[in-house]
Amino acid sequence: MPNPLSKFFFGLAAVFFIIWMAMPLLFKETTDDDFYNYQESKGPWAVDGIRPGMTYDECARVLGPGETATGNYYGKTARKWPGRDVLVTFDDTAAGGGARDILGKTLTDLDGKVVVNGSEGENGIKKILKSAKIEKHYRPGGSGVISCSSQCDSVTFICRDARGSYSVYFYEGSFRYVRGWK
Repeated sequence: MPNPLSKFFFGLAAVFFIIWMAMPLLFKETTDDDFYNYQESKGPWAVDGIRPGMTYDECARVLGPGETATGNYYGKTARKWPGRDVLVTFDDTAAGGGARDILGKTLTDLDGKVVVNGSEGENGIKKILKSAKIEKHYRPGGSGVISCSSQCDSVTFICRDARGSYSVYFYEGSFRYVRGWK
């Protein structure tokens, strides 16, 4: 007949085994498929009038002539429009050399109407981009080696339409930029 102490340790081992088996269900590793699995927003969108896939000539018609920001690295060329605070990376290996990554200050619709310019704040962006995925990034909140708290330091609103994905980025409550990519 087993003694009570062995029953206790057997029960304790069973509880720890169940907790160990349940741990993967509590914590899920995020993959790229999870990252891009969100609803389409009411687009179509553009960053300062530039959409992913536009050629340099199409961008120049919208913003005027741009300057080369960097040379050709790995089949990509970046051009900037300093007066407009816009930077576009073009994929020279794709047919037509379309825009792959766009950084700017406004999210516009295709008619050029500014939808987001950063003055709305985070709560305003939630109302405008209702179906956007919201990502919050945290940092340790205390000082010293051991910190038991965390503090939200940046928030990103991500949405997409048929041509690409778009994000509105805030750092420490202040608007930083709008990004479009393909």
